[in-house]
Amino acid sequence: MGWEYLWILLIVSAVLCAVGFYKYVYFLSIGYGFAVAGIGAALMILFGGQMRAVGFAQCILFILYGARLSGFLLAREIRSAGYRKTLTEATAQEKGMPFFVKAVIWVFVSILYVAQTSPVFFRQYNGAQDAILPWIGAAICACAIAVEAAADAQKSAQKAKNPNMLDARDLDGGRGCSGQAGKKDSSEGIAKRGAVASFERLDHILAVGTILRGINTLDARLFNFYH
Repeated sequence: MGWEYLWILLIVSAVLCAVGFYKYVYFLSIGYGFAVAGIGAALMILFGGQMRAVGFAQCILFILYGARLSGFLLAREIRSAGYRKTLTEATAQEKGMPFFVKAVIWVFVSILYVAQTSPVFFRQYNGAQDAILPWIGAAICACAIAVEAAADAQKSAQKAKNPNMLDARDLDGGRGCSGQAGKKDSSEGIAKRGAVASFERLDHILAVGTILRGINTLDARLFNFYH
């Protein structure tokens, strides 16, 4: 099972997403990107000597995805006074949040981020050979990163023109969904790189279900905010 390695990945995830103790939303945003990038780097250190080309590609994609996501979110919060105001209003109830609640969130998201990236770990741990499916998954993940980056750039450009405007002109013709579609495609890519077929399907179902629920929640919040 490789618990000795999974514990290391869990510690890396927990340390890097601990920024959520500063603002609890960071557990699911900036901390998420840090954790994914850190896990990618940790996998390269743990299995670098035996890692094949597709393994390096997968880990590099983790690092690129996490660094880009957290970097974008940090830059947006630093540069945009409007976003800082919105974030402050959205997290106003955090002042009364008990430390225990934050700790529970921290533990669960730390485990979640290891689980999300574990298909790549299991391939390395089991000494899987290079194959077509992992490369297809890596290609999907790379395309998803590009889609999400383009969606974020588009949204930033529109918000610069009109901060109070709902970002309706999306890359996929929907309302503010390209970034979420990029996350879904990235999860699909990770699932296709897993070692066990049943785990791949479970990871796919959970990832897509989580993203779709996130899109619906975000859409409802945006509707209430702009109306």
